[in-house]
Amino acid sequence: MATQLIITRTASLDEYLTETRTDLVPHREARDCWAEFRAARDYTTPRVDYMTRENHNKKTKLNRIPTISWTGAPARTGVRNACTDSTIACRNVCIRYTGRLDFPYAIQVGRDRIEFLRLHPDEACSLIHWETMNLTKRYPDQAVARRLNLVTDLRFEDFAPWLFTEAPESVVTYDYTKHWDRDPEPADRYRLTFSANEYHTPDDIREMTDSGRNVAVVFPSEYKDTPYPDQWFGIPLINGDLTDFRYEDPAGVIVGLYAKGRAKHIIPGMDQFVKPVSL
Repeated sequence: MATQLIITRTASLDEYLTETRTDLVPHREARDCWAEFRAARDYTTPRVDYMTRENHNKKTKLNRIPTISWTGAPARTGVRNACTDSTIACRNVCIRYTGRLDFPYAIQVGRDRIEFLRLHPDEACSLIHWETMNLTKRYPDQAVARRLNLVTDLRFEDFAPWLFTEAPESVVTYDYTKHWDRDPEPADRYRLTFSANEYHTPDDIREMTDSGRNVAVVFPSEYKDTPYPDQWFGIPLINGDLTDFRYEDPAGVIVGLYAKGRAKHIIPGMDQFVKPVSL
């Protein structure tokens, strides 16, 4: 009854999960719960990983170290809002709607992953932990990484802080976020890159980079094949498409990303999601 009251009081998945909190449960218990959940939805292969393995994601395969990721359902495409600071443009051009992520089956899997997180937060977060541990076993002699929000913007440090304290020293975590009020390092070995939207001005972005934070800015798709300048409005600019691994980026820079999918059709402007490289 208490859980139902929380669900009806807030549309934010973050707030709901933070109020309910989460606990670590044994791997077998979490795995069986996920398998039963998938079987009830008529998946022919109920026993699969909850996260995406290191060799199965085009973006994270560019990383210098093995990286697993979690792909849910963005904004309000699930039952609860998983991106409460998203804008209209952000929601329209989300990378959820690019490449294979836009296939109907992939979209449904993402919705089911996030619904499992809502209904079974202990088991869902525990699977993230245990599948991270399995990654370290596959690569016992090197560092590994995980990206918790591939298409969502959830504050895992608030509702599952043990994900970071229980992780071995060889594990690092990184994410992009539109929550500009978050700490750039909200948990041990967890680093954030802040994403600019259509409302952010060069001055807004400079204020962030001057404080040592990194800001991702989307530029026209021509920069897929054209080198970026070294600076944008006097702020150091690096190419964020050479790797998805944001954990090792220098502090206080703009991470340039070329427009993909639906974003390629946006006419660049300072008041647009896609910014011009030069005026």
